[in-house]
Amino acid sequence: MAVFYYRARDKKGQLVEGSLTASSRLQGAQELRQQGLFPLEIRERAIFQNRPTLKFAITKKTQHLAVFAHQTGAMLEAGLPVLTCLELVKEQLSQEYGQALTAVQQDLKEGSSLAGALKKHPHVFPPLLTSMVEAGELGGILVEVLYWLAELYERETHLLEKVKSALLYPCLVLVLALLALVFLFIAVIPNFAHILENMGAEIPLITQLILTTARKLADGGFFLALVLGLLLGCTYYISKSPAGKGWRDKLLLEFPLIRDLTVKMLSARFCRMLSALLRSGVPILQAVTVVQKTLGNQRAQARLSLIVTDLQEGRSLGSSLAKMGLFPPQLVAVVVAGEESGQLPEFLFKLGQMYETECHRTLERVTVLLEPALMLCLGGFVSFVVIALLLPLFTLIGSL
Repeated sequence: MAVFYYRARDKKGQLVEGSLTASSRLQGAQELRQQGLFPLEIRERAIFQNRPTLKFAITKKTQHLAVFAHQTGAMLEAGLPVLTCLELVKEQLSQEYGQALTAVQQDLKEGSSLAGALKKHPHVFPPLLTSMVEAGELGGILVEVLYWLAELYERETHLLEKVKSALLYPCLVLVLALLALVFLFIAVIPNFAHILENMGAEIPLITQLILTTARKLADGGFFLALVLGLLLGCTYYISKSPAGKGWRDKLLLEFPLIRDLTVKMLSARFCRMLSALLRSGVPILQAVTVVQKTLGNQRAQARLSLIVTDLQEGRSLGSSLAKMGLFPPQLVAVVVAGEESGQLPEFLFKLGQMYETECHRTLERVTVLLEPALMLCLGGFVSFVVIALLLPLFTLIGSL
């Protein structure tokens, strides 16, 4: 038996704190519910150790969620009431999160649970977070669950930023090179064309093609820019539509050059989310359902919905994943071993870390190869243009 400190709410929503003796947190939570109390936190005398440390540097949705989870968990561990925690946390977040947390505070005052109040704002707090908070409240491990969530969202943010950072420089080089080519075709080549005409040199077919393209760009540059802007706007609009997202997700899973990286990122996300949910005490069926809704790829989510059906029919997760054929065989083998040994959350957590490392290595290789490939292609095109423009001069010099 051990002594646990607890913080709970009664039926009127009032905060109740105290201590009890129980063999485990779960037994302590059951005893509190039998007394008509709703447990918010149950912990032993020892202070939690090895909690995740975060570096807050990126302001985006996943980072806001990481800040919310980490700061709320830290203040709850320090013994502050939930309402006070939310009041302090919302000052560090955007206006959207602040308004949602204000509504959450009102619901808590009316006797709602924290998870129940958060679920009323799905546009701000995703199902993954609310499901884990609900499991943490029921199991009396809310603080630990919030730290796990903070670590989960921080890893997600770090991986996404790694992808964007890896692609930013090549994209910048490509845009600058394209602008330089446009300047070359609009401002330089037309002047060179006048020089060739005054010299009376015979112009080869390739040179004529370059000069004609430059002339049309110079004459209809504004119209071309307008059309290009409309095309980019339509592409952006379509990419945000459900059909556009489905097409994009299909391309990510089927295009040879990016399929491997996409599968690794989805595997890392699947392992992280499922491990966190299972560690929080969420049942396997509910956990897979939450992951299916929040995986971030419509094609993969459609396949995972079949796994949810298999689990409802009594099949194992490992056999369902093997039949789906989306994730690597290594992931399937680890899930099977985890189910057989009863250590599925721990196995998934370690595998998720491994896939994150592989994603980082793949991104580094892509970056190393992409930059020289872009420079080679652009250099080859510029060389082709220069040679095409110099051909008439070579012909003229050869005829002298």
